Amino acid sequence: MEIKTGCSGWSYNQWVGPFYPPGTKSSNYLKIYSRIFDLVEVDSTFYRVPDESTINAWKSSTPDDFTFTVKMPKSVTHDSRLKNVEKEVSPFIERITILRKKLGCVLIQLPPSLSYGEGYPRLKQLLERLPSDPKLAVEFRHGSWFRDEVFFLLREKGVTLAWSEVPMAKVPSVITSDTVYLRFVGDRSIPEEQFGNVIKDRTSEIEYWTKELQGKKDMIRHAYVLSNNHFQGFGPATVNRFR
Repeated sequence: MEIKTGCSGWSYNQWVGPFYPPGTKSSNYLKIYSRIFDLVEVDSTFYRVPDESTINAWKSSTPDDFTFTVKMPKSVTHDSRLKNVEKEVSPFIERITILRKKLGCVLIQLPPSLSYGEGYPRLKQLLERLPSDPKLAVEFRHGSWFRDEVFFLLREKGVTLAWSEVPMAKVPSVITSDTVYLRFVGDRSIPEEQFGNVIKDRTSEIEYWTKELQGKKDMIRHAYVLSNNHFQGFGPATVNRFR
């Protein structure tokens, strides 16, 4: 099992000092970050589709074995709630595949308000129309999704069920592909100005998911493990604690 670890994003001014050397310019953040971690989840694609020059800059700033995962735009997942989104998804997929071998997978993060009853037919239709490459992971934040019918669909399409530590749902450690996508997300209780410091002790959650991953290592080939600043206050510290 290959394990890659990293954070949700890298462009945080609050990390200058605790993570980036004092005086580091934002244009050098990714270059420094990618010498420490071998994985990053691009959060900015949730809000807008990057242009080609931006993606090429990401590629040129990182080592050959570095991996990006990217979030599907919220216009697809939250605004349209997966309804009639194929025409919007296709250009996005075409754009982010500029990353080529550095693209690990695309994360489809669904809103907590989207239940199985409303969303399942739409998700099924979307997965049936998307190509098998790049790989996909789906994060459900409503408990109604965790049922055999959904797991079967994901396995049939080779899509990963994201394991996420979130307050609104208890996510089961079910394997649906050859990849685990583990996200330490947390809540929004830590102010952004406090990022760069560990504010909350989440040792028990980290140990729980570490145990789940190790227990299923013979079932998977790849594991992507990512932490958000909101989880403890400082994503790099959470990742280092996991490692």
